[in-house]
This record gives sequence, structure tokens and C-alpha cells, in this order.
Amino acid sequence: MHPEKYLFINPPVEDFSSSDHFALPYGMLAFMKKMIAAGVKFYFYDFLHRDFAYNNERYTWKKDHTGRYPERIIPKPALLQNTRRYFKRYGNSFASFQSYLHEHNIVLTAFTCIFINTDFTYHIPGVVAFIKKLTAFFNIKEEDIIIGGTPAWLMPGYFKQKLPCCRLFQYSRWHEAELKQRSVPWQTYPLGLYKRLDYIPFKITSGCPYQCSYCAAPFLSKLQKGKRFAALQDSKEIKKINRALHYFKDRFHTNIAIPLDDALLYNIQALKQLFYKKGFVLYSPNGLHIRKITEHNADILYNCGFKELRFGIETLNDKPDLQAAKLQNVAIMRKVELLHRAGFASGQIHFYLLYGLWGQTPDDVYRTIAFLRQTGCKINLSGYAPVPHTLMYDKFNRKYDSIFSEFPALTNNNTVHLWNELFTEKIINELKLSLSR
Repeated sequence: MHPEKYLFINPPVEDFSSSDHFALPYGMLAFMKKMIAAGVKFYFYDFLHRDFAYNNERYTWKKDHTGRYPERIIPKPALLQNTRRYFKRYGNSFASFQSYLHEHNIVLTAFTCIFINTDFTYHIPGVVAFIKKLTAFFNIKEEDIIIGGTPAWLMPGYFKQKLPCCRLFQYSRWHEAELKQRSVPWQTYPLGLYKRLDYIPFKITSGCPYQCSYCAAPFLSKLQKGKRFAALQDSKEIKKINRALHYFKDRFHTNIAIPLDDALLYNIQALKQLFYKKGFVLYSPNGLHIRKITEHNADILYNCGFKELRFGIETLNDKPDLQAAKLQNVAIMRKVELLHRAGFASGQIHFYLLYGLWGQTPDDVYRTIAFLRQTGCKINLSGYAPVPHTLMYDKFNRKYDSIFSEFPALTNNNTVHLWNELFTEKIINELKLSLSR
């Protein structure tokens, strides 16, 4: 018998805009760690990383170590024609992938199965198109494809409809009994599959203790871990993370560490143990809970090396239908004051603000912007992206006759004007302009 062979692919994305904002395929990498622990050999190709670019693909980088992928303009899906933006495919070209296969003498039909990663629900149509091209071009059977990632949990029905022979799979559960675990040296963590990394991702929590009406983090954690929220507190596991952080810091010559947690501040002591005055630089791509800011916690964040803090305010509207409000205005001003005392400048503090939420009006957004501007901090305005298995998604999906279930591309935060009659393209542009007045 021929030995089993596995290939992992992080595919290109199709979107109006996309960038490397600390966007490694962390879930796929976590599962590959289990494969390494079980002694299983595999190949890996990441369409969204420069290490796998073979044909002079152009990546650009900013000072904060985020960057832009190679991009190509492609036709818009019919449903998105009324959006005045180019639609693009981001990542390495198919030709680069072919060059990788040729260099490694890889024949795709020889693999036992090919794992395809997915990241956001609105990228699902692009992933489906990629899989169809992959199977047709290389004459691969659909049943040899296994689709994983968050959308596989959130919208399995859509995949089964479009790719009936492909298998769906959740990394934390696949062949758990068959993968006999053994100790994995941190030197063999899947991050080592990359030649160059500008940052080191890590997680010390799973899920979130809150049940916000627009967020699926608790739902996903309950499926994957058996509970809505879990914080890593085992001292041995924290020491393993510490050793890995320092190993990859030396290997990749970077002191930038990126927490990918949805509720990082609910494990503040582990964060302190790992980073307090250890010479690392941290950024927070996910929104932090500002209600957890105390004088003590603000000091920890500052001395752990955070150069940028992003807080998920979403809205300050206190209507019964809008359960997203995190804090009232006075409390927020107090939290900002504590961050200033700890040493953070206003320019280092960002507030995420959403438009298009259930029960929200443009006036609600204007009022929130007017208040947040008084803090002197930065405001990041973004459209609401409906996420399956959340209360707000269910309300909108019922109102619009299951439109998101049938057309996942409409869960993109750039398409709010196509389905929410309160937030037209003109109003959205005016909201964005109000940020600079």
C-alpha cells in the first residue's frame, strides 16, 4: 500500500479589498500541529503568503507589519454589480501554485485528501470557485477535498449544495482518536513551515464570555471546546507558549506578537506572565473589551508592549433591540483616561464602530461618532457583516427571505447598502466623511 499523503491549502480570496492584517490561517496551523504530533507527513501551500510566491508576485508592507497581497481585477458576481468598487482576487497566482507543485514533484491525484481552508463566510463563493477549478484542472475527485475553517461550522449547508461530494471537516475533531498525540517540540510548530514571518501569532483564550447579538465566537467555542469560553491557565501550557514565542522571536528576527483572542483581557494574568517587560511589541487586530480596562490592566497592557489597542464599541445606542452597546459615554471617557495615565497616546487607541446593525439608524451612528471624537482617539468605521448562528443574523435573514443563506457574498461588510435600506451608499459615504470633519 502507498502511504497516505496530505496537502493543506490556504486559498486565494475574492473580495473588494483584502490585506494581510496579521492573517495567518491559525486554525489550519493548529490542526497541522496535531498532524506533526502524530508523526503524519504533509505538504502545505499558502496562496496568501510571500514565501509561496514563485512568479514575482508583488507584496507590499507597512511600518506596522501589515501588508497588501498581489491582486487581480476579476468580474463581479451578478449580485454585487451595483457596488462601485473593483472586485479582485487576492493572493498568489495559480501559476505560482503550479510552480510549487513542479518544484516539489507533487502530483495532486496522489494525495489521500486535500484540505482547503476558509476564513470568512463572504469568501465562500470564491473558495467554491477555486475548488471547482482545482478539481477540473488536475482531474481530482471532489470527494478527495476536505473543507475546513470557520465557514465550515457556520454555513455547512451552502457547501453541501454547491460541492455535494466534498467533505466538511472541523479541525479540532477530525480523526482525534487516530492522531496519537506525543510531545511536540516548539521548534516543529507549524509556524516553522514559513521561511519568513514578521509576527508571531498566539492565543490564550477560546470563545467569549459574552453573547453579543452579532458575534459567533461563543457558538464556535461551544462546538469546538464544549463551552462558550475557556481561558488557558495551565502553567505548563503557558510555559510551552513562552518557549515557542522566544524560539520564533530568534528564528524570524521579530519581536512582534499578535494575540488572536476574542476575549484577550479575560486572561490578563497569562498575558502578563508571557509579555510583561519581556521586550515584545504587541498589536490587537481583534476588538478588546473596554469594560475590562482598570488602572491595573491598563498598566499591564502598556508594559506588555502594546503599540496599538483596538476596542469593540460597535454602537452606543441603548435601544432594547441593540444589545451591542458595551458601555455608556461617561464610563468610556473614564477608561480612556486610565489608558492615558498608563502611557498610551490617543493615537494608539482605536474604536471599532459598526453601521447597519439591527435597529440602528444613521443618526445613531452620527451621535456615536460625535461622542467618540471627544475622546481624541481614532475611529474605525465599518459595515456590519452578518454572521450565521447569531441573533442579529437570524433577524435580518428572516426579514430578507433567507438572502444571506443563499448568497453568502452579501455577508461582506462592503455590501450593507445592497440590502439595508436605511444605509444607502450616499449615507455611508457621508458617515465616512464625517470622521474627518
